Formats: sequence, C-alpha cells, structure tokens
Amino acid sequence: MATGESVVRWFAGLSRADLILVSVPLLFTGVFAIGTLLFDSLALAVGAGAAACCPLIGDGLFWHPPVGE
Repeated sequence: MATGESVVRWFAGLSRADLILVSVPLLFTGVFAIGTLLFDSLALAVGAGAAACCPLIGDGLFWHPPVGE
C-alpha cells in the first residue's frame, strides 16, 4: 500500500512534459463533457475541447520544448 510520502515522491519525479501529457486528455475530456451538456452539439464540444488544449500543447512544444536528458 502506498504511503503519503511515496505518492509525493512519485509526483515529484514527474517532469513538465509528463504533466502536460497527462493534462491534455483530461482537459479535453472535461471540456468536451461540459460542452456537450451546454451546447448540445458534438462539433462545438470538440472544438471547445481542442481550443482549451491549445495553450498546453503550445507550452509543451514551443515555450518549453522537450530536451534530451
């Protein structure tokens, strides 16, 4: 069973790129679900989800590009 300290160490070991890779699908799914309920249109919900993910993708590719370690 994982203790609180081991979970904190696991999260501390994640890089910025790892966090972005986890955040993009979670953000898209969340915005898509909310957009589907609000707009009642799948096309608008997909567009809203994609637009919400653009800043994360831009950050991960252009502002803080991955570098080899």
